[in-house]
Amino acid sequence: MSNDDGDSALPASPFARRQALNENDRGLCSFCKRFMYEPQMSFCGGCKMAMYCSTQCQASHWASSHKAACQELKETRKCTNALDKAEGRPLRNRHFIGDWFRQIPGLNFNVALLAWKHRSTEECPYILVQTFKHVSSSGAPAGTPHLTALTRDQWKQLIGGGESEMEIYETDVESSYIVCFDLENPGSETWPRRMSLCMQHSMTADRMDFEVHLKECTDAKSFPEKIVAEAAFQELKLAHPLLVSSLVKIPTHFGHRLSAGGVIGCVRGLRGASHLNDTIGLFISKDPNNPKRSAVELADGQVRSVSDTNFDLLRIGTGRVDLHGLTGAAHLNGKRGTLLRVKPGSLERVVIRMDVSGEEMAVKFANFKRCVEDAQT
Repeated sequence: MSNDDGDSALPASPFARRQALNENDRGLCSFCKRFMYEPQMSFCGGCKMAMYCSTQCQASHWASSHKAACQELKETRKCTNALDKAEGRPLRNRHFIGDWFRQIPGLNFNVALLAWKHRSTEECPYILVQTFKHVSSSGAPAGTPHLTALTRDQWKQLIGGGESEMEIYETDVESSYIVCFDLENPGSETWPRRMSLCMQHSMTADRMDFEVHLKECTDAKSFPEKIVAEAAFQELKLAHPLLVSSLVKIPTHFGHRLSAGGVIGCVRGLRGASHLNDTIGLFISKDPNNPKRSAVELADGQVRSVSDTNFDLLRIGTGRVDLHGLTGAAHLNGKRGTLLRVKPGSLERVVIRMDVSGEEMAVKFANFKRCVEDAQT
């Protein structure tokens, strides 16, 4: 799947638009399930819905199953086309929907992420892209796309039951997804009201997991939600070192999250604002006015410029720490362990696995410090 946000202008003529299809705008052969650019494919002469990559696939599909389904699909298409035509929405205008879909920045990509998040082993995810004529209850302007994950039965109910053009596909549930359109935005008055397209993920499964986790990080609203999302991303990063090593070599939108330290850290050693010491924070970016300082979001939602020497990145999953200042378990002071995670539901403690015993214990930020050799890396 392309990560193209659709910022580039599309060619003006319909023919040129068809030649400007990106890698997701492909047809799926109804028999062999091969994806190809739609202009290279042929349609069944009867129902005009089944698509084929070759005459051999068309003949094989007809003999195996399509002969029995073709007439019903033809009648469905005839009724649908008649209704669309009566409403001034002829099927021949469907390419405008594809153009609109690609022109909305990030829409194609966000649909693919939602599809990946809702994938299952039983059926392809159906993602509804819906627009409305008026301002939504949330204040979104008219025409703003709303994304919803559906089941196949829910989509069939929305289009009035019966067969849809997607019913003829036995799609690969591991790599394919169905994008369903229900559009009422201004400018769509002559487009087919409802239509569906079959698309295919082209990124690897690991990369898609990274993209989904990144979106959860960027979509998180409250500080606790951000910590949970960022911690989950760091755990995923540790599970896929080869992918991380390949991503750090190229410009990506993952930013500092791919670094060894991650983005979750602890404020240490402040004098003028000592009340902030031993509290959790999130690295946002380097301070543009001082390369030795970083913008850090704190638990109260404020973003402060903090000296790099006063913000200790936790290195979740790999950080080596020494314990100190414990009272209830004083025998562990001076002992060493690995920082595993932020304690679930807490912004004040982390979970550490002790080297000697293998025991996992939750300690406050004030009761551990990074090992000297780890701090130097």
